[in-house]
Amino acid sequence: MHFRKEIPQIQQQLLDCNTREQLDETTSFLQRTIFRCCQKAYKLKKGKQSTKVTWWTQELDIKKKEMREVQKRANDTTGTEQTRYQLLFSRKQALYKKLSLRAKRTSLKNSARRQKIHTESHIKP
Repeated sequence: MHFRKEIPQIQQQLLDCNTREQLDETTSFLQRTIFRCCQKAYKLKKGKQSTKVTWWTQELDIKKKEMREVQKRANDTTGTEQTRYQLLFSRKQALYKKLSLRAKRTSLKNSARRQKIHTESHIKP
């Protein structure tokens, strides 16, 4: 959409304005037309969003792999050995959940602190 194509219609509406309501209508039409033309002409860039999770650590990755390995062993074995691996799996799973929740929590606290410090540094006393 080119603004040049809209000019004759806008000029005609301005010439036909006799009342305040018509002028308001023409002004609104002009603003909408300018806005639409700007949207078409200037494409907005979308910034890349980080897909990296800030709280995920190598330690959590190792614990997750250990937990999965014990789970596989529990599924592959039978009898008392399976019970032993299931118990070990539940312990590893509990530890993994505890560590991941702690990492999330501390990450959120740290980011909140950083945000607070950042906003306070811009406030003049």
